[in-house]
Amino acid sequence: MTVNSSFRKILLIEDDPVICWFIQSELAKRAIDEIRIYDEFFSAFETLDQFKPDLIITNLRALDGWMDSFDFHLLVRHCRFLLVMTGLSDQRLHPFSLTQFNHGFLQKPFSSLQLKKLLNNA
Repeated sequence: MTVNSSFRKILLIEDDPVICWFIQSELAKRAIDEIRIYDEFFSAFETLDQFKPDLIITNLRALDGWMDSFDFHLLVRHCRFLLVMTGLSDQRLHPFSLTQFNHGFLQKPFSSLQLKKLLNNA
């Protein structure tokens, strides 16, 4: 399986430390220049003025609440690829529709193989 190493700068928004560790361990196998990790959206959004990530990996929910459609589109505009994670199994429970979303989507719990596949095909 080929490794997409074009993601040099990564922004991770996740409030679960175990999931952060899991994703970081997978990203450590790749040529990454910088990864910034936030457990809430507000601080992550503030950094987008100075930090231009190639890849943003985010949960739909963080410590400061649910991501709304405005937040979602802000993230899409600030990266080449957006990978969204959620533990909600029913799409009707999501705070906004992801039906037109054509980046990456992971349903929690996910495996390292699923994460690798999405990152490699991004």
